[in-house]
Amino acid sequence: MDRKIRTFVIEDDKMCCQAIKDFAATTDDIEIVAVAHDGVKAVELIPIIKPDVIVIDLALPNLDGFGVLQHISTLGLEITPVSILTTANSRASVSQMAFQLGVEYIMLKPYKVEDLMQRIRSVCKIALMQKNSQDVKQATTEYVLNKSLNYRIITVLNQFGVPSNRMGYQFLIDALNLVLESDDDSVGLITKRIYPPIARKYGTTESNVERAIRHVIERAWHNTDIDILSRLYGNSVNPEKGRPTNGEFICNVARKLRLEEMLG
Repeated sequence: MDRKIRTFVIEDDKMCCQAIKDFAATTDDIEIVAVAHDGVKAVELIPIIKPDVIVIDLALPNLDGFGVLQHISTLGLEITPVSILTTANSRASVSQMAFQLGVEYIMLKPYKVEDLMQRIRSVCKIALMQKNSQDVKQATTEYVLNKSLNYRIITVLNQFGVPSNRMGYQFLIDALNLVLESDDDSVGLITKRIYPPIARKYGTTESNVERAIRHVIERAWHNTDIDILSRLYGNSVNPEKGRPTNGEFICNVARKLRLEEMLG
C-alpha cells in the first residue's frame, strides 16, 4: 500500500485508545484516523472518514460492537472496511455471531498492542489482494482457468459454502494445493508442513493462518444445510459434535479431490 493504513479505533477504554494511538505513531504504515468511545458515534463517523480497518470492541455504550457491525451493511459504503473485533468474551456463540457479521479477526483481551498492529497489516494485505473484486473467485479467474487443480479446489470449497471473501478462503486453497502436492493427507501434516509456508507467503504468522482457516470452516459449517454437508463430507458429519478441525476438513477435502481425479 502506497499510503498508511487508515484505522478507526472504536473502544470505550480511553487508556487503551491512547496506547494504540501512541504505538501506531511509531510505525511507518498505520495511521489512527479517528477514535470513538461509543457505538452510535462510530456509526456516524464511518461513512465520513472511510477507514480501511476498524478495530472495534464488543462492549460499547449506547450501541455494542455487533450493533455497529450490523449498521455498517446499511451505510451504502463503496468499500466496506475490514473489521477486527476485540473482546474478553471467548464463548463460541460470540465468535459465531462475529463471523456472520463479517469480522476478519477476533482478538481476545488483554492483548499486546504490537500484536494488534500486525493483525491490522495482515487483514489489510489480504483485502488489497481482493481489491476491485467482489470476491476471490473473480479476482483469480484467469489463474483458475489455467490451473485445473485450483478450479477443482474452488468448486469444492464453494459447494461447502466456504465464504470466498475471507482471508481463510485463500489460505484453504493454498493448504489444499500443498497437501495434494505432498501425496500425504494425514491430519498431522497440517501444522508441521502447511501453515509455515502459507504464513511466509502472506507475511503473517502460523497462528493467524490457523485462525483464519478455522473461521471460514466454522462459518461454512453453521451456514450450510446439514444434508449438503453430509453429501459432500460423508457420514462423518455429526451436528452434535460440531465442525471438524482444520486438519480434518483439509484432509477430507483432499481425499475427496483425489477420489474424483481417480474416477475421472
